[in-house]
Amino acid sequence: MPEAQPLCRACVHHYITHDPGFPYGCRAMRFKSRRMPSLEVAEASGQPCLRFAPKPRQAPATAGSPAQVLRRGDHITP
Repeated sequence: MPEAQPLCRACVHHYITHDPGFPYGCRAMRFKSRRMPSLEVAEASGQPCLRFAPKPRQAPATAGSPAQVLRRGDHITP
């Protein structure tokens, strides 16, 4: 049974290149790709990506924090 591939979007090395031909990139392996980098690595090496490093989890936004989402009709008070 094949091993599960790491999810690139959850990796600190993954980035979006904004290059229409090669939209996904991996900073650890220094390449851009049309597909998710972990798929390219698995196809080329036969192994799952060994450079995967999970992104740190973000704390949920608390009331009054700048990250709090405003809804239509909400007002910002100074």
